[in-house]
Amino acid sequence: MTGREGGQALPLWLMVIGLASAAALGVVHVAEVAHGDARAQAVADVVALTGAGQGEETGRRVAGQMGAAVVRLATSVQGRVTVTVRVDGTEATASAELTGGG
Repeated sequence: MTGREGGQALPLWLMVIGLASAAALGVVHVAEVAHGDARAQAVADVVALTGAGQGEETGRRVAGQMGAAVVRLATSVQGRVTVTVRVDGTEATASAELTGGG
């Protein structure tokens, strides 16, 4: 094999490295999206539970402290609180109600 023939593998390796880099960036993006979704859902859960236990105003205050915007917060006549929050552009919805357990 001459030096010229060995250089023919270089474009192939550059392509392989490029594809691997692109795949890695795709995986990172998917992980970031999943993390954002999970964070938004966790905030919605906390706000719904707080709203059910301590009232809508406290739920709104907790949402603000967690960096979320309340898109919708409503309490049914049965006492079920349903909330939709937006965290970093991602929306999530949760519901909670207090029961007379014991």
